[in-house]
Amino acid sequence: MPQPETDRSIERDSSAPLKGHQPEMLELKNLRLSYGNAQILNGVDLSVRRGDVVSIIGPSGTGKTTLLKCINYLVKPASGTITFDQIRMDYQRVDKAAIQAIRCRTAMVFQQFNVFKNMTVIQNVMDPLVVVQRKSKDEAREIALQELERVGLSAKQDSYPSQLSGGSSSARASRVRWRCDRM
Repeated sequence: MPQPETDRSIERDSSAPLKGHQPEMLELKNLRLSYGNAQILNGVDLSVRRGDVVSIIGPSGTGKTTLLKCINYLVKPASGTITFDQIRMDYQRVDKAAIQAIRCRTAMVFQQFNVFKNMTVIQNVMDPLVVVQRKSKDEAREIALQELERVGLSAKQDSYPSQLSGGSSSARASRVRWRCDRM
């Protein structure tokens, strides 16, 4: 993962929305990224208002996942800006605090069920709560147990992903991990 250059305070976008106008929840401007000679993102602009439902569709290899990874800095674009939930960052002057703030407000579920195979179900659910949100292990455990109960996996809390029967249990564990990552 790319390393941010400095640790400055979060820059907030101070432009007030017009009365009755929903502010942009996410805005990407002039996002550019290349891998070698291959231009993956070429000046992408995207605006999403709170409450909008957006689908990013296209053929394989056209940069859909790369675009999503740029939002929370899993991939570093060459240039562009992001404003997410009033947190603004220029990708050429990366800010650790802004990255952390954006990551605390976003989550990604990849195409495969991304649970750590070397962790139990409860550990997989607690991990984002402790690592990303810096909750105590006791608080994370309490939240994780509630979420596992909600999806019918509390009896499997000490099982490893390989011990869960079928894809549906793995999928439920993955969704709980994703949900806890967004809390």
